[in-house]
Amino acid sequence: MPTENQIFDTFTALSTATLEKVYLPHLYEVAFRKKRSYLLDRLTRSSEGVKGLEVYLTFLAEYGWSFRPMSEMGYTPSGAPFTALEQKAKLGCHAATIAATLEAIMATDGDHSRIGDLLARLMKGVHETFPHYMCQAIWSGTSGVIGVVLSVSGSVVTLDNVGLTNTHVYDRAKYFVPGMFVQALTSAGVKRGDPVKVTVVDKVAGKITLSSIPTGLADNDMFVVSDIAGLENGYNQSTPGILDVIDDDNTFQNTDRSLAANANLRALVRNNSGTGRLPTYSLLEQFFYDCYQPSIAITDHRVINYIYEHVIMPYVRFTSTERKFELDFEYVTIGKTKLIEDEDAHNDKIIVPDLDNMQIRDKGALGSLFGKGWTPIQGRPFTEYNLVYNFLLIAEDCRNMGVLGDINILAEA
Repeated sequence: MPTENQIFDTFTALSTATLEKVYLPHLYEVAFRKKRSYLLDRLTRSSEGVKGLEVYLTFLAEYGWSFRPMSEMGYTPSGAPFTALEQKAKLGCHAATIAATLEAIMATDGDHSRIGDLLARLMKGVHETFPHYMCQAIWSGTSGVIGVVLSVSGSVVTLDNVGLTNTHVYDRAKYFVPGMFVQALTSAGVKRGDPVKVTVVDKVAGKITLSSIPTGLADNDMFVVSDIAGLENGYNQSTPGILDVIDDDNTFQNTDRSLAANANLRALVRNNSGTGRLPTYSLLEQFFYDCYQPSIAITDHRVINYIYEHVIMPYVRFTSTERKFELDFEYVTIGKTKLIEDEDAHNDKIIVPDLDNMQIRDKGALGSLFGKGWTPIQGRPFTEYNLVYNFLLIAEDCRNMGVLGDINILAEA
């Protein structure tokens, strides 16, 4: 009959080895494999330039003009080197904790199969929610804010679009997931109460239901992703998002792109002063041409459906005499560009990424906090394992990226 210490030691040794060799590598692989998420699944990851928690990066400012005409007896031109802004940046830290109670550990009786079953149960939630968390981190932007309050009725919060990039009513609840914990902040960033659980998400109406309403929750208050203890502080502030990279007048990688001197660092942003417009063929074709005819662009599936039905189908002629008819597509093609559905993209935007110049820099794996593995909690009958992922979204050259904004195909409710 194994003693309590022997059971605990067996659990610690076996589960630690399994976490390090199986679960953490697999978790790293599925981090961006969210269902119907085209862009996140194709962002490459690299440890190039990463040392400790810092990454060395260059932000391309200008290509040198290298070739010149040369006479027969002339000198070979030396050319001009490209100009790059070199800097170091801090990797953002993102963490999850699994906890095993003394009762659950003792119930394994040191049996390897039971320990494996317990570990599988503990890791299931982490495995299922990690891709959603990474989606929120990549799309919510530097602020980490995923929602803004418009009004409160009972336990239901109607979301607003003030200060966010996901402005369409169908997008306002896009990054909320039932079961997640959020922390309410005032518009000044002061916490309102403790973290609360999201129980229901209505993406069509742009509403969420909370397990309880923080005292004083009001118009223009904000939500950020939280842990149960409420230890977050704008969880994502050290990691820019997709639309921080693809912009033309923000400060990105320590560079103010609103300045004329930094025009070469801008992405192409085509808005319409807040006035909605239909995605006509001529509008799309010109935008893609100005983005150097990218191979792919992304948008919400509703925009894809509208373009297919109203822009493409009117010019389709069916000549077959057969009665059978099949219709299925994953994208529409405008000129040389495939416009692809991505559930994380927005209803009022068409986004052109440049996957050759946008990348995740990380340490190459997930690990335990400080390398400590399982840590017994002082005075409490359980032990916990804190796993961390350090990463940063970077870009070297944004000139072939773009956003076509103010697309309006649906009347907002």
